[in-house]
Amino acid sequence: MEQRFQLSPPAYLCGAGFGRHRRNILARTVPVMRSQGISHPAFRLWTPAPMTQCDLAVPPAKLGFLTIETTTWCNLACAGCSRTVGMAAGAWSNIHMPASQFARIMPNLPRAQQASLHGVGEPTLNPDIVDIIGLAKGSGRFDEILLVSNGQNKNPGIYRRMMEAGLDRLHISVDSLVPDIAEKCRKGTRLGLLRDTLAALHEMGLPITINIVASRFNQHDIPNTLSALNGFGPAEVLVQQYIDLGNPDGCLDDGQRGGLRATLTALRADLPNLRLNLHGMMAGTLEEICSSPWTSLAVTVEGFLTPCCVNFDPAVLRGADLARRPFNEIWVSAEMQDFLRDYLIAAPAFCAGCHMNGRPIPAQAPLPERRGFVTTSARH
Repeated sequence: MEQRFQLSPPAYLCGAGFGRHRRNILARTVPVMRSQGISHPAFRLWTPAPMTQCDLAVPPAKLGFLTIETTTWCNLACAGCSRTVGMAAGAWSNIHMPASQFARIMPNLPRAQQASLHGVGEPTLNPDIVDIIGLAKGSGRFDEILLVSNGQNKNPGIYRRMMEAGLDRLHISVDSLVPDIAEKCRKGTRLGLLRDTLAALHEMGLPITINIVASRFNQHDIPNTLSALNGFGPAEVLVQQYIDLGNPDGCLDDGQRGGLRATLTALRADLPNLRLNLHGMMAGTLEEICSSPWTSLAVTVEGFLTPCCVNFDPAVLRGADLARRPFNEIWVSAEMQDFLRDYLIAAPAFCAGCHMNGRPIPAQAPLPERRGFVTTSARH
C-alpha cells in the first residue's frame, strides 16, 4: 500500500543561505511503499527540478547543512538549551574537539552546502577553533562555513581571525538587550560586552547574522531588540522559535507564534538595515516528515554521526564513528538503514519538543533520550 507524506525542510540556524537550502531541499513528497517483501521502504523524491528516483541505500551526494559540534563548553546557561538541562541533571560532559581530531574525521565527512562549526557549546571557547576553520576551508568539502557565537568573548579580534581563516559567516545570538529579559533567555549575558562586540564587528566590516530565539520570555520585546539592532548597521536577522529540549516554559503556542510572525512581518519597512528571515517561525504538521536525516545531519564533539542537530547522542546510530568509517559507508550500514526505515514509519523519541515535528511520538522515553541531550555515559 502506498502512503504519501510531505517531507518538510528543517528550520535551522543557517540564516544566510536558508533560502538556497529550501530551494535545494531533497524532497517535497515521499510515497512510502510498505509491503512485506521490501526490507527497506523504496521511495521517490519530488524536487522543483525533474523528478528523481532515489533509494534509501543511496547516500546523499551533498547535504544542505552539516552541523559539527566543536565544543560542549559554554559560558552561558540559556533557557531551554540541552546543555543547561543536562548540566542541571548532572548528565553533561564538557569537551573541546581538538584540531587533530577534526583532521582525522575530515576526509570522512559528507560534502555540504553549509557547514556550521558549532553545536550546543560556545565555539570561541575552543582554543583550536581558528585551526579547525582553516582545516574545514582547506578541505573544499563545504560551499559555506559558518558558526554561531553568543558574542561574549572579551577579545573581538577572535572573530576577525576566524574570518581570515575561512569563516564565511558569523552568527551572533541576541535574544534581548534588556537586562532582566536577557537574563531569562541567556543567563549570564553581559550586555555591555555584547553591545561592544556588535559595534566592533560592524566597525571591522565583518558579515554577520543575528540569531534571535523567540520564546515566551522575549516575544513582546523582540520589536524593541530589532529596533536597537537596526541602529548598529546592516545585518541579516534570523528569528527562530524556542525548542523544548527539556524546559517547555519558553515554548510559543500556535497563536503566539503566528501573531509574532505577523508583527515582525509588518515591521520590515521600519528596519532598513535589517534583512528579516522568519523561516524559523514555521512549524511542521501531521502530514510532514522533517527531512533532516537526508539533508541536515550532525557530528558530535567526539566525531560520531547523528541524524540532526537536535540530537547529539551517538547511540542513535549505534556509535557511527567518522574517524573510522567514511560517511558513504556509514550510510549503507545496518544502523543507518534501520534508522531511516523506522524514521519514515514513526517519529523517533528525540523529535519530541522540536517544532518541526508534527508527528506523534510513539512512546515516552527517558528524558535524556527524548529531549536530545547526551548523558555522560553516551558521551564516553
